[in-house]
Amino acid sequence: MLPSHQSPTNSSNQRGFTLTELMAVVVIVGILATIGAVGYRRYVNSARSSEAVWMVNGIRAAQEAYRAETLTYLNVSEKLSEYYPTKTPGAQKVQWGGGTDNIAKRWRILNVTTDGAVYYGYAVVAGLPGEVKVEGLDPLFNVTLPEAAEPWFIVQAKGDINGDGTPSLYLGSSFSNQVYWVNEGE
Repeated sequence: MLPSHQSPTNSSNQRGFTLTELMAVVVIVGILATIGAVGYRRYVNSARSSEAVWMVNGIRAAQEAYRAETLTYLNVSEKLSEYYPTKTPGAQKVQWGGGTDNIAKRWRILNVTTDGAVYYGYAVVAGLPGEVKVEGLDPLFNVTLPEAAEPWFIVQAKGDINGDGTPSLYLGSSFSNQVYWVNEGE
């Protein structure tokens, strides 16, 4: 039996957390959730940006197949700022393969295929040996194009997959087998 001066609910015998300790835990969990959400968003945007690399390489392969048959590359776009399947790539996917204009017809001749809608717009210019003059090459790339001894092509992809107004840009060409990018995942 308890002595008369102690009650069963004496505060010195109770165990628990103070309000300050609980608030500290809530703040820490909130910070961790924010970091996790930002990391997840970057991961998703990085996965979406892999589409551009895959498509630039697919366009490169289609151009090489076209050249094997015709001894030249197909000039699909008039300039590198003339994107297909959409003129203004944004955060929403656009169906590949539609359209009846000349650019859509040339894309069908090149026979570039994809499994579905795409986040990026693509442009391809090609030319004969000699000086490489390309209109619409984004100045963010800051590249000097070499004198071409053979037929050539350049592919540019543009997208804004997170919708913040800063585009991701990808560049491939017959001069190199690498894909270059600026602002990946933007």
